Amino acid sequence: MSVAVNESESAVNCLMTLYLLKRANNRIDGITKLQKIIFAAQEEMARKGIYAVSGEFFRWDYGPMSREVYRTNDILVENNLVKNGALTPNARGEAILREFKYIIDNNKDIFSIIDKCVDEFSPLSLSELKERIYSIMVVPLGFEHPIAIRDLPHGTTILRNQGFSSLDIDSDDIETIEICISEEMHQSVLNGIEDAKSGRMSNLQTA
Repeated sequence: MSVAVNESESAVNCLMTLYLLKRANNRIDGITKLQKIIFAAQEEMARKGIYAVSGEFFRWDYGPMSREVYRTNDILVENNLVKNGALTPNARGEAILREFKYIIDNNKDIFSIIDKCVDEFSPLSLSELKERIYSIMVVPLGFEHPIAIRDLPHGTTILRNQGFSSLDIDSDDIETIEICISEEMHQSVLNGIEDAKSGRMSNLQTA
């Protein structure tokens, strides 16, 4: 059974993916490479008992694949958070990372895993990266002993996580991230603030 990622989990995935893309500094040139690096980070977190990124990876044609990575990328593109045709944050994406820097700073142990995986894997060519990922030994769901990813049957679930219980983050933070990620919701909030300011100014002028 696959993971049904909810809106809060999706928002956290988006924030962490934006951070990863910023760290990569234009060295991720396609969704396949992004898939592999997110897998490497999530796999290391899983080995350490860290729950932060939601989604499921299964063995597919080019190694570990996650539908959630595609979904997260689509959300970033649709909400104008990455540059056109590039896997790197644009001005709006950069602003969100600055807005939530305190969350990143409060969870350095988790974000440092992303740093490590990005720094290790993003400079590699796609073929080199595939070979490195294929050689990782994992104990997939339903297996008792480690096996190299390259030796897994197609469709085998490699890892699955839902939730972000390891993150130092509260419900207000999550709600704010959700609003900021959604360009429509964020603009609506900004418009509401401007309307409130205009109303106050109007009241002052007529008083």
